[in-house]
Amino acid sequence: MVDRRAAGQPLEHVLGWAEFCGLRIAVDPGVFVPRRRTEFLVRHAAALARQAASPADHAPALPGHAAALARQAASPVDHAAGHPRRAPSPADQALARPRVVVVDLCCGSGAVGAALVAALDRVELYAVDIDPAAVRCARRNVASAGGQVYEGDLYEPLPATLGGRVDILVANAPYVPTEAVELLPTEARRHEPRVALDGGTDGLDVLRRVIAEARLWLAPGGHLLIETSERQASQAAEAVRVVRDSGLPNHTDAMFTSIEGDWDEVMDVIKRAVEAVAAKAPRVSMVLKADLRAGVTDGLTGKVAALERYLSSASGVTED
Repeated sequence: MVDRRAAGQPLEHVLGWAEFCGLRIAVDPGVFVPRRRTEFLVRHAAALARQAASPADHAPALPGHAAALARQAASPVDHAAGHPRRAPSPADQALARPRVVVVDLCCGSGAVGAALVAALDRVELYAVDIDPAAVRCARRNVASAGGQVYEGDLYEPLPATLGGRVDILVANAPYVPTEAVELLPTEARRHEPRVALDGGTDGLDVLRRVIAEARLWLAPGGHLLIETSERQASQAAEAVRVVRDSGLPNHTDAMFTSIEGDWDEVMDVIKRAVEAVAAKAPRVSMVLKADLRAGVTDGLTGKVAALERYLSSASGVTED
């Protein structure tokens, strides 16, 4: 194991597993290693799935006969037997909730799907990857939860019966621009499949295909969640807007997570750097602190602007 690690293999490949959302996910050699930043995607997908599994808040109105049956079923009295109904147990209530249909595209090791199954009560999971090694690995990780893993290109291998039924569609598709792949850490370039990294000329080729076909699979009120970099987010959002304007369900959301990590953590680091600058350049520090306060209140755009101003100003800082 030491020799393999010293030779540059990812630690997760050497160990055979990676920690992800508190789970031990099997990761075979040559399979994309799940990144901790993708846990952000899982957290939001789980929150939206819980909403989808709450029929009281989201169920459409029933036609007359069905509504009458629903009222009778909800009544505390069993009218046929003439006595009070037994209060449903927590297990009964869990079984009564509808299954949330989740599709995990470009699933790799299956970490995202496995984490969602672990976080939710009732999930109908379908995962897809084009890499045979990833499919074999993902099947091991989701088999105990009854998840189905298919080998193929995005939506192509999915059962046609899923059309219009998907509540949560997650895609951690490759989004590194082709020219930038060679700039990745050696571990990724040499030991992870290029198909899991290379997103085409601008990094968004696969994501655009995911977005374009999502409307054929999402249920009304379904959610599309994708991961991309901060620099690509505006282009990805535009792709969603174009598709939505041409027929994406009105209540469909798109959520973008960042390759750069948690911006609150990033800003905390910057704030500490500003404090360090203050000792040498008080006037510059005051301006930077104002920028940072604006960044926190103005949201992500302000944070990015604050970061850019900090980096440009700090590069010219000299002692007073």
